[in-house]
Amino acid sequence: MTTTAPPTEPATEDGKAPSTPPRIRLGIDLRSRRLRTTNRLVIYVAGVPSLALITVGIIVMATGTGGRDVIMGVLILGMALTVATAVVVSSILIAREAELARLQGEFVSRVSHDLRTPLTSIQMFVETLQLGRAKDAETTQACLDALGQETGRLLALVDRLLDWARIESARRIYEPRRCRAVDVVNAALDAFEIVRIQGEIELVRDIPEGLPDIDVDAQAIVDALSNVLQNAARYSQPPRKISISAKLVGDMVEVSIADNGPGIPSNERSKIFEKFYRGTTAKAMGIGGTGLGLAMVRAIVDAHRGSVRVEPNSPNGSVFILALPLADTPH
Repeated sequence: MTTTAPPTEPATEDGKAPSTPPRIRLGIDLRSRRLRTTNRLVIYVAGVPSLALITVGIIVMATGTGGRDVIMGVLILGMALTVATAVVVSSILIAREAELARLQGEFVSRVSHDLRTPLTSIQMFVETLQLGRAKDAETTQACLDALGQETGRLLALVDRLLDWARIESARRIYEPRRCRAVDVVNAALDAFEIVRIQGEIELVRDIPEGLPDIDVDAQAIVDALSNVLQNAARYSQPPRKISISAKLVGDMVEVSIADNGPGIPSNERSKIFEKFYRGTTAKAMGIGGTGLGLAMVRAIVDAHRGSVRVEPNSPNGSVFILALPLADTPH
């Protein structure tokens, strides 16, 4: 039985296949453009007449000679203001939907690239073994080690996408229990240790043993802290340094993770926790990612009745602060 090879993707001018299927990217771009066009139509069709009605209402109220004229002017003005409010709200919602469509397009492109990279490496090493190019045991072992590493990268990406899908569909179940805050933080640092060693990162700890217990799903918070630590590792600059500390603030334990990277512009600090969003710094530095890591952190912390925020570090970098509820805090 013969098999038909799957059609290959057309190459770009530099000889590389595009990271995103053209029809998917085109579909998403069209959706974003149509939403922007709809937004303009709403403004022109409903916004302009409502402004005219407001003007008429003011003129009627100002020039009217009797109570009837004033009442008519108030009615016209009220109706116009209602329409104008609806136009503004609709315009904001449509603009946000258009921006989300654009970010989704970038997300598809990034994920396609992130999936293609390890798959290409896996294919290359498999072909090396199949064609007998590994002439000795050492080369064969090197190929197998590389296959294991690339497979791990692929599984990590798929796991992240599946985790986000569960969070988005409200299917991720958390089981908060009384936990030692120190143990949760140390578990996240243990998971981060390999990344720290490979990246030659100096880690400064300030985790007091006497911290009170917290009421959390330990594994979920470890995942959130690990996401922030890995994010700090990607943006830290030589000599790379990450500081982690924890302290009691009111009825919360605040865990702070600081890096010495380029920092986050003030106008982006409220956006970086949105899904698919990637800041200008990441794009300028060529740092890859799906734009889901910090969105997942916020979703996890919010589900635990906590909060997460980012502040500038001194003299440079960022500080991410996760506030987690104490075990005795009432729900």
